Amino acid sequence: MRGSTGEVDEERARRVLQKKREAMKRGDEVPHEDRLRLGQPPSPGAVPASELTLFGLLDADYKFKRNRSIGTMRSSFRHLSTYFGPNAKAVKLGAPLDGYVEHRRGEGAADASIRIEMALLDRAFRLAEKKKLVSHRSRPVIEKPADDPSRVRTGFFRRAAVEQLCQHLPAHVAAVVTYMFFCPWRVGAARRLEWRDYSTADQALTLRRELNKTKREMRIPVDPDGATVLAPRACTTHGSRALLRGTP
Repeated sequence: MRGSTGEVDEERARRVLQKKREAMKRGDEVPHEDRLRLGQPPSPGAVPASELTLFGLLDADYKFKRNRSIGTMRSSFRHLSTYFGPNAKAVKLGAPLDGYVEHRRGEGAADASIRIEMALLDRAFRLAEKKKLVSHRSRPVIEKPADDPSRVRTGFFRRAAVEQLCQHLPAHVAAVVTYMFFCPWRVGAARRLEWRDYSTADQALTLRRELNKTKREMRIPVDPDGATVLAPRACTTHGSRALLRGTP
């Protein structure tokens, strides 16, 4: 460890150095932790972010875990970088966090969005502590806005309502809507299904692991005539790999 104790007396300087060494052994202090910056998402086509920033650590973790929501994460984190500045010292972010919450509310951001942003910052700090870039004492306590009990989804489409809706939609869009009504998979899975995912022998659709957010393979049975899920009147023409036509 290199650095100045700020003391001119040798004996006092040695005592300060010894305290620093003891703090490092306990994990209460990390050398040069004040050098860690907040960082910011790179602009399209720009050089990838350095991992030696909070954003860089988070971005690298998303890439390593192959999180498909990395684009959403970058968009959310950009609000933090804009407010604090990409060169803000990580160890100095604790006190101004309350001001950030009020600032985002003033911009009209929902508490749910702010909570996501604060959770990303908290996750970045956990990664920094794990890699010994900051100590646990320097990691701020990040309080997130509480859940809003009034923001609860209510009401459900009934089959009759969905069928009525589909009468006013183009056939290829109605196929997706019908599929999503009967199948609990995400819409992203519907867009990427191919004919190879349907087994006539098993009368089932398979959601491949690479298409599933949980990285697990899933199967769902299909009626023998395919009327319930596949909506064959709107399926692709012969020769196309996509199962549902017109799903971008």
